This record gives sequence, structure tokens and C-alpha cells, in this order.
Amino acid sequence: MKKISFAVSTVLAASMLAVPFSDAAVDDSSYQPSLYFKPIETDEAQVLKNGTVYVNSGLFTGANNSFNAEVYIDDDQKFAGHIIVKWKCDSEYIALDNLQDPITLCGNSPYSQFKKSSSIAVTAHPELNEHFISYSLGMNTEPFELTSENSDDYPLAGFSAVVNNETPAGRYAVEFMSGEPGAQCEILYKYGGDTMNFKEFFPVGDYAKPMKINVSDRMLGDIDNDGMITGSDATQILVAYTKLSSNGESGFTPEQEIAADIDADGIINGSDATLLLNYYTAISSNCKLSVYDYFLNN
Repeated sequence: MKKISFAVSTVLAASMLAVPFSDAAVDDSSYQPSLYFKPIETDEAQVLKNGTVYVNSGLFTGANNSFNAEVYIDDDQKFAGHIIVKWKCDSEYIALDNLQDPITLCGNSPYSQFKKSSSIAVTAHPELNEHFISYSLGMNTEPFELTSENSDDYPLAGFSAVVNNETPAGRYAVEFMSGEPGAQCEILYKYGGDTMNFKEFFPVGDYAKPMKINVSDRMLGDIDNDGMITGSDATQILVAYTKLSSNGESGFTPEQEIAADIDADGIINGSDATLLLNYYTAISSNCKLSVYDYFLNN
């Protein structure tokens, strides 16, 4: 795996700060491109409707298990001309591994100027659990040319998230980095012309959403861990919600709490009980969908 310094890109970006930006260059000067993760599901790691990865560690057969994910840029106006993406996981139980440029990953990149792996700078810092990837053409003044119709037809990068079999039940995340200069994602939005106009973005919040990972030792919704979804599971969620609504404790173990959060919104409430009861009703009427597939389609 290549380890290439980002010092040149950082200096380049800093030098560009003195160049003026023309609001007339675009219709909406508040426009921001965004970054996002796309996890690839496995039998042990299912992708829920809101994009959260639900990991059932009870299915692990070895010391750990992993699932792949890809990083994309969504740039509708197609003017990105310098991209540095950095992401990390703060948990010791989930390791980032197998960083790949898009050429190695799928044979193509989002931008026609980057047709070879050697043209894309990739750096893995396993000791910090961080991955970096950079698309830069030095003093190039024009936006990158898209390989396909959309900026996210091809990923910027791919990687694996490795979940240790000793990972406690809970909520984890892989996050795009933000904060101090040199430790954040950066996109230059270029407009070209005789003088280079650009706008600099440091994507955060809704423009750089984390990849959330929920870990439990059982199937989603299987509160009693008997391998089935029954009306009893929905009832237990409703009882826990009633306790929580009275400022009490749910009475659930951490494993049960994660399994009870059916819509993966971070809380246990009546909606979770209703969703699970709907699924139980469906399978009682010969629905053959798994609990994951059912909630993806309903």
C-alpha cells in the first residue's frame, strides 16, 4: 500500500486562499458538495434502511469479521477540482483496513484525469485508525472532468471495517474527519477561466455523514435471542419504552437495547415495537422476507 505525504496538497490549498471567489460563477453560492459512505452488506453485517450497519456478532466464526465500504462524493454541479478525504474510527474494537484506490477497487475513478493508481495518493495510518485519499493536479485551474455522468458513479476509495469478536454491544461510527487544518476533509470548487475562481469547503454535518455501526450478539428484533421474531419480542420493546417514558431504565442488556432499536435512530420507543409487530404479523401470514429485507421494503 502506498504512503504518500499530503504536505504538497496542504501547501497548495493554503496558497489558494488568497485567490478571489466570484459569486457570479454559480447560481447558488451556498452550494456544497457532500461526502458519504456506502457499506456493502454481508450475512453478519446487514445495511438497514437509514444506512446503519447492523452487525450480528453471534454469527462470527473467527476472531473477527469484516465488511467492505466505499467512499463517494456527491457533486451535482461538477466543479470539484481538488479533493482530500480523511476518515477514522475512534473505537479500538473496529479497525479500518484494506484501503484501496478506485482503480484497484473497480477499474475506474470518478475523474478522467485519474486513470492510474499512481495518480491518486492513498495513505493508511493503522496506528491512528485513519485513512486518507487525495485527488490533486497541483496548480491545475480547471474542475476535474467526470469519467461518467455523475460524480458518484464511481467511488473515491474503498476500505474494510474489521469488527473484533470481543466488541461490546453498542453503537459505533466511522466518521469523516473535521477540525484543525491538516486534519479535515477538503474540497476546492473550481470555475476556471483566465483567473482561477474557487470556493473551499470543509464538509461537516449533513455534508459528511458518518457510517453508523450497531453491534449486538443477536438478530435485529430478537430480544430474547431465541432465533425467532415473535409477538413477545415486540411486547418486550413496548414494556421497555414504557419504563423509559417514566424516566426509568429499560431493563434491557446492552445486547437487547441494540436489537430493540429497529429503526436504528438511537432510541427505543413505540415506533420500534410497532415496526416489529408489523413484521411478526407479516411472517405469520407467510411472508418469507428476513427482518432486514422486510424493513428495507416497508
